[in-house]
Amino acid sequence: MGVSSELTKLMPLFVGCGCDGAKVSEIVTELKKRMKLRGDTGQIIRTEETLNEIKHLRADMHEMKSNMERIMAHLNVPTQEAIDR
Repeated sequence: MGVSSELTKLMPLFVGCGCDGAKVSEIVTELKKRMKLRGDTGQIIRTEETLNEIKHLRADMHEMKSNMERIMAHLNVPTQEAIDR
């Protein structure tokens, strides 16, 4: 019994003489557990990167809003609140 993966597509790995099914199953279980852990960890890292990007975007939006308010004040453009009164 052999095990193949993306790394060993062309030639599967054989444990012992290739007929130690219990050992092969143990290795497959351990490798699948590691793959899941890497996948979960990768998802957490991607989520943290996305959160960091959102924080940067919020800061940029706040800065642009402040700049726009200063430009409007300089040009004497009334604010929406002043128009609504």
